[in-house]
Amino acid sequence: DPASADLTLLIGTTVIPERPTITVNSTGWVARMATSRMSLDALPRSPAPANPLGALGAACLGVGQVFRFLAGLPSAADAVEVSLFERAQGPPGTFAPGPVLPTTPLELDALLVGCGGVMHGFVYALCRLPVVGQGRAVDRQRLRDENLGPYVNATLDLLGVEKAEVVRRLLAPKVDVTPYPEDFDPLFTVRLDRGHFPLPPIVIAGLDRVVTRHTVQRLWPEVLIDMGAGGETAQVIVKRRAEDGACVLELLAAAPDEEDDLTRLADESGMPVESIRDEMDRPISAADVAAAPPELRAALEEARQRCVLRCGFIRTQVLDHERTDDAFVAAVPHVVALSGVVAAAELVKELMGVDQPGSLRYQSSFVSNRGQVLSPRAQAQCECRRAREEAA
Repeated sequence: DPASADLTLLIGTTVIPERPTITVNSTGWVARMATSRMSLDALPRSPAPANPLGALGAACLGVGQVFRFLAGLPSAADAVEVSLFERAQGPPGTFAPGPVLPTTPLELDALLVGCGGVMHGFVYALCRLPVVGQGRAVDRQRLRDENLGPYVNATLDLLGVEKAEVVRRLLAPKVDVTPYPEDFDPLFTVRLDRGHFPLPPIVIAGLDRVVTRHTVQRLWPEVLIDMGAGGETAQVIVKRRAEDGACVLELLAAAPDEEDDLTRLADESGMPVESIRDEMDRPISAADVAAAPPELRAALEEARQRCVLRCGFIRTQVLDHERTDDAFVAAVPHVVALSGVVAAAELVKELMGVDQPGSLRYQSSFVSNRGQVLSPRAQAQCECRRAREEAA
């Protein structure tokens, strides 16, 4: 009996003002949401071919309102319609459904950096889209207990598995992913520097640390899709190398106390910065052991006697002895999922050849129930201008 429920979530068109209700639906690339607080009789919904992107966007909007209700927070006072094709938001009935997804699979060649919460949202959407191909996935951590809530694909059977391997399993067999359970910089970037394989044209990043996001941007791929989430705000940045839009270097500023990746690795491993930067693929030396902090010397000495390479010791330290950060608070799953869905929409449009020039900074807040899309131009002194000129 819906009348006896604390809250009702409807997938359809009816909006019920008499009791707490949330209504969602989708048409093509468009997601819609209304609540019982709104003076609206029904959500529009016109016939259109199924599109997982609009459906998943609507799911995120609906779950976001359920979350706010359970948290004792007010539900949204305005109905909303979001077009993932047009990169826009407005009142219900504003947007057309958008083009039909192709029946011929789209070919992907991409680098996936950071396999955490927002990447799970992206992967969840990508698995339901007509995309095939190949990729490489990089992440330094294993899936842990605290990931079971925020990561939309995380299940008990995946606990302890490297996050990059989790992404490989989730995307197989449609997308053939090679996992790299290691730090992106410098352990993975040295592979690119040494020409082990070419940089793919598309890089998709889902990272927390701004310093590392800057490093990813400085690869200057043809297209970078940078996903982020914090609190109840989802964000996606798209930077095309050939276009005069602002890049991640300008749009995201690192906190003053955020260590660079090399310094952080030196702290975690106990080895000098110079040893990691210049000779990471050499065996651990007696000098490394002597220079290490007391609490790491025994582990380093044991690894030295087994002739473990420095990079191998770093990977083991990160995967098996990861430090916990009591100050870190994960974003809630509907927020990270929305970041991933928006990023997947941008990727599909890119693979479809949709002409949407200009860089993108998309932000959506579940607090205000509002989203904004900006296309700022690059500053005259930004590195991305030089990268564009060199590529041309």
